[in-house]
Amino acid sequence: MPELDPNVRKAIELCNGNPDQLGYVGLNVELPNAYRLVLDRRWEYRSEQQQYIDGYDGKPHVTLLYGLMFSAKENQVLIDEALKGWRKPTILPYYRVSVFRGDDAGDAYSCLVLKPEERDYDWANEELEDANARLSKLPHVRPFVDYDPHVTIGFVKREYEQEAVEELNSLSTRPLITLDLDYGD
Repeated sequence: MPELDPNVRKAIELCNGNPDQLGYVGLNVELPNAYRLVLDRRWEYRSEQQQYIDGYDGKPHVTLLYGLMFSAKENQVLIDEALKGWRKPTILPYYRVSVFRGDDAGDAYSCLVLKPEERDYDWANEELEDANARLSKLPHVRPFVDYDPHVTIGFVKREYEQEAVEELNSLSTRPLITLDLDYGD
């Protein structure tokens, strides 16, 4: 996940937390095979330092909250209680491919994501924001100021970012089907 500011790392350590093992809750998404088929394997980026940066092999997902001060997997009952009454969207109308840029030990890479068009900002995004707000009541740190719902689909070397975005945007779009919650590893 994102690099933490050194001051945030220190604060987490002072609270007896481990800044390298922050908890994560996501919503897995079924990605049509066409998305993977148009991505050239030579373009993909894998990190030796950060396991989750794994080319195209990761699980497509929407991050509901990253930065929990405890393991979500070991404390699923807390997560489930926080999400009690939440209406998980069954489909996501995500169409536009975008990127988040990262840097891994000096190597430039881009995270490929699917985002809704502005006109598609609808009930599905409201439900994802509701899940984030519910989970945010649990002890956590927030690496980003705003929650920005999106589907993570893979990582490419920065020099292939434009080709990957063009290939993915050329596909016919359709709503994506959501799967189960992911409590992290």
